[in-house]
Amino acid sequence: MGQERTVRDLIVHSIALAAFVSISYWLLLPGGFAFRLLGIDLFFLFSPVAISSAIFYLSSIVKLIYASKLAEVASGVLRKLAILLAIYLILAQWISGIWSSVFLWIFIIVLVMLFYHFMSLLAKLYGEPLLEILSKAISLFFSGISVSNALTLLLSNIPPPLKAFPEVAFWTFTVSAAASLISIFIYFPNPYLQFIGTKIGSKIAWIMALIFLVLTYFFIYRPQIAEAVPISISLIEWGTICLSFLILYIVLKGQVDMYLAEQLRLGNWTKLVQEIDHRVDPEQVSLADLIREFIDHGVKDGIITRLISIMLLNGLSEGSVRSVVRRILEHQDIPYPRLRLAQWIRGIEEENKKRRMNLLKTLLEEIEREVKTKSPRFFEIKQVGVKMEGGM
Repeated sequence: MGQERTVRDLIVHSIALAAFVSISYWLLLPGGFAFRLLGIDLFFLFSPVAISSAIFYLSSIVKLIYASKLAEVASGVLRKLAILLAIYLILAQWISGIWSSVFLWIFIIVLVMLFYHFMSLLAKLYGEPLLEILSKAISLFFSGISVSNALTLLLSNIPPPLKAFPEVAFWTFTVSAAASLISIFIYFPNPYLQFIGTKIGSKIAWIMALIFLVLTYFFIYRPQIAEAVPISISLIEWGTICLSFLILYIVLKGQVDMYLAEQLRLGNWTKLVQEIDHRVDPEQVSLADLIREFIDHGVKDGIITRLISIMLLNGLSEGSVRSVVRRILEHQDIPYPRLRLAQWIRGIEEENKKRRMNLLKTLLEEIEREVKTKSPRFFEIKQVGVKMEGGM
């Protein structure tokens, strides 16, 4: 039944495409209905309309045949491509000369951006951060080529010093693409590399601006300054470079120390210390083993059972019990990507442990606060805390 419906929908979509293209051709044909009605030849719109309609048709077929998240993502990207291609084909017929080539390179940049958008969606869909990092680097590189070619066409008649701008643009994007690959360090277990990857990954725009300014100076302004200034500027340049690296080192070191201090403050939670004053049930055991199971391996049943026992024995409401149990059951670990390195696995494991620890610490603090407002029936939790053994 499902297959017959798919075939029927496929036929309906195909007939709709053929009918739409035929009607469009009849309307836009030279001397046709649109020309008689408006007195304007609109046949130049037929090719963009037909091509974009075909891509829309392909988008619907993909979504119809492959009922999956991937099909939805691909279908959405194809629809965006159809709209962009139609706009380009329409505007390209009104642009001539050198501007037509410039407009082509601008359109290629837009396609590169659409490619990165598609790859980013795939990366999020399948939990593949490496895919997004690589696609960003590739997109920056090809954007650099496109911008460089567009600037070469636009700046063909300007004085020689400014003709270096296309080369400056190309190397700005290329170096930034290489720098963006450092984002991979975010998924390494080493906290120093994590910090560097996080900082550089979030500051690509600033890095591009800095590289552009530096390359503009060396490619365009430095030769003129060297001719105008009688003294050697190499000493000034080296002094500026050394001072910049010193300032960068001081700032970076301070931020790294703050980052590591935060990590050490969170620490590796390895043991939860529970002091219980037993009153009736002397067989109550420490939560330490169950805590360790949950934090290290994500085992939920033991810790849920024990927390339910503690909360009920201390007279907590049913709503509080259900809230705690629901939050533990709904907690999800970060999935392992299919494309991964060994260092990534360790980094994800550490991050999952940290997230479990933070969740458990929050829940235990809430239970402790509510227990203190009650009159414990069987035992009293004097302290629910976490003891840190070592740092990251």
